Amino acid sequence: MTINKASVAQRKLFFALCKDVGLTGDQAKDKAKKKFKLKSFKDIESKQISQLIDKLQERSEKPKEKHNHSFELEAKSNKHSFYSCECGTIVIEPR
Repeated sequence: MTINKASVAQRKLFFALCKDVGLTGDQAKDKAKKKFKLKSFKDIESKQISQLIDKLQERSEKPKEKHNHSFELEAKSNKHSFYSCECGTIVIEPR
């Protein structure tokens, strides 16, 4: 079985679409690694990134709907707590 790695063009499109929906490059990589259980984003296959591109295109074409954010704690520093929502919204609060 041959594994086809994602092309440079696919990666560029993926990151451009992520930016359109408010995700940083690191957030996008982390979500992809988690979804496909990858050790490194560099291991993503063409068919996997195509699935993500399709979902991102659907998401970027939908009108922005108001929703109740469901924030999850992402990280803490000595001075701040960082929370994120699935929609890409990030909140930084002082501790």
